[in-house]
Amino acid sequence: MNKAHFQTCMLLAASLPSVCMAHGFGQTFTLPMPFWMVAWASSAVLLLTFALLAISTPTPAQQPSEASLSPNALAQAHPQWPLQLAQTVSLLVFFLAVYAGFAGTQNRNSNLAMTYFWIVWLLAGVYTMGLLGGWTGPWFNHLNPYRISFSGFQTQRQPYPAGLSHWPAVLGLVGLAWLELFGHTRPVHVSWMLSLYGLYALLGCWLWGSHTFFAKADWFSLYFDWLHRMGISVRQVFQPGFQANNTAAGLQQAAPSLASVVFVLGLFSTTALDGLKDTQWWLKSVWPWFVAWAAPMTGYPLETLQTNPMQASAVLGGAFGVFEQVTVLLSPWVLGAVFCLTLWLGLKLGRARMSIAQAILQFGPALMPIVLAYSLSHYFTLILTQGVQIVHLLSDPLGRGWNMLGTRNLWRAPVLLDAQLIWWMQLTMIVAGHVLSAVLAHRQAFAHLPTRRQANLSQLPILALMVALTVLGLWILSQPLQLGR
Repeated sequence: MNKAHFQTCMLLAASLPSVCMAHGFGQTFTLPMPFWMVAWASSAVLLLTFALLAISTPTPAQQPSEASLSPNALAQAHPQWPLQLAQTVSLLVFFLAVYAGFAGTQNRNSNLAMTYFWIVWLLAGVYTMGLLGGWTGPWFNHLNPYRISFSGFQTQRQPYPAGLSHWPAVLGLVGLAWLELFGHTRPVHVSWMLSLYGLYALLGCWLWGSHTFFAKADWFSLYFDWLHRMGISVRQVFQPGFQANNTAAGLQQAAPSLASVVFVLGLFSTTALDGLKDTQWWLKSVWPWFVAWAAPMTGYPLETLQTNPMQASAVLGGAFGVFEQVTVLLSPWVLGAVFCLTLWLGLKLGRARMSIAQAILQFGPALMPIVLAYSLSHYFTLILTQGVQIVHLLSDPLGRGWNMLGTRNLWRAPVLLDAQLIWWMQLTMIVAGHVLSAVLAHRQAFAHLPTRRQANLSQLPILALMVALTVLGLWILSQPLQLGR
């Protein structure tokens, strides 16, 4: 797909109508137009993208460029003192945040630890790497406080078990998702988590060597490496002549392992469920279903629980929380099963001589733009509301009224955007992410199937999946939130 085709798709995505208040305002609202119109318009963009991809001439792979975006080349291409200064600041802020979580106020909005980790690190950092990583390089490899602290452990005392692959990073994702969605975290919990993870990183670097640990077993490094690959792939779309070398592979390279694809599926499913479980639909549909299903096991008549919500909550509230946690745990595998079925159908239609395991590794990376689109659309407002407060929190990290840097009273008020503007931005993000995923999946098909017809046929099931995920994502965003959650 050439640049003109891709830009045409982006313009069509941007031209979709602004239709409702953004998901996340906790109140009931009415869409100015039927939701099916939004769903059809978004689906039409994907169908048009598929048509353009089907008739376009695939861009041939270019030779690797001389300028590498690998971590070593990045460090060599810039003066050392700015990098060293940035690393020093990264470490100081990290340890200050950990200390603040232990010693400061436990008010979530007034303690540096919460805003630093959840907003600045995991959100602002994610978006910076995902959107700019292909142009600026993998800066997180240099600013990761764990990597800075433990990079001196170069000796590998034990070989890394091949069977572990990236599964330790997947377990880290599960733990972090549980902490975010169900942990009801306070600043002290964040500090304990960062401290215990530091002990895990120290042990892993001492045992397997820092290079192996951060390449295989570190949750943060795997996440940011995926986003860096996506940034490179975006650059490849806009600059077809650019081809990253093996040290900075884009998403058109195969996934490093099956576990890393499960990691991507987990990122997607936990973000989607995070939005879904806080909607009024979840309260009005899933909760009544759960009550009807679980009532016979409680000894209470179903009619009593249905007519007395307080009693139903007291009897089944804890069990419903466990149900939600199990749902989050199983969601990557359910999504993985759907993805595998989609790939299997595509291979059959395209008569591809490729195993399902090979297809997962080849096409799994194409899901990453959807992951970033969902994360952006669900969480970017947090940067504007809570993230900007990092300016005054650095002056008063413990919430005790200090003003160490003279910035205590700066940016105390959240930045609030118009609700319809937020929806328009979310809509564009969701559609653009799916369009880019479709582009990447098509490129993989053209690269691995012998004829254009086979490649196009193999993408029909993936197109159906993309349309379904787009409609689902927009539907979740259009739902009002439960009050009090």
